[in-house]
Amino acid sequence: MMSEPTCRPTEIAAASAAARRGQLIHQLLQHLPEVPPAERYAQALAFLAAKAADLDDLTHLALIRETLAVIELPELAPLFAAGSRAEVAVRGQVGLADRRIDVSGQVDRISEGRHEVHLADFKAGEPAAEVPPAYLTQMALYRSMLAPLWPDKTLRLWLIWTKGPIVVPLPEEKLGEALGRFDPWAVTSS
Repeated sequence: MMSEPTCRPTEIAAASAAARRGQLIHQLLQHLPEVPPAERYAQALAFLAAKAADLDDLTHLALIRETLAVIELPELAPLFAAGSRAEVAVRGQVGLADRRIDVSGQVDRISEGRHEVHLADFKAGEPAAEVPPAYLTQMALYRSMLAPLWPDKTLRLWLIWTKGPIVVPLPEEKLGEALGRFDPWAVTSS
């Protein structure tokens, strides 16, 4: 008789710590871009003192450095421009294989410029050597759903691993391939 796999307490604790770390970084990335650059470090310290007082100073410093490294990347300047929005809930339908499927989610950051719209999803875990297919499909669905809102603008989509940071632009052809491989029949509509 086979026994069910068990999770070790250390694995559970590590997963919980990683999830919390990701949540804190997402919150910092949500709010710090609106703070004047000279005040970001102090604001981040105050935020972590209030929301993560149980974490040590070195952990706070690592979270702040990682977050600020993303915000300060010159190539991401359009993403954090004035008027950009964080944690944008999206919901709509996408037509695939003679079927319309419901899509809902949350885009970590959206910024609309004169000719382009930038959409990004942040990943606070370990950077992947290759973009996982599920991430490509997620972003392809977002693009397919949101593109009609900006018919005269180019959509630029990015995955951003905060460790490093590593910015991965998602070319239209890769997103198209991911959508082509997506099986809408495996998705149940709500």
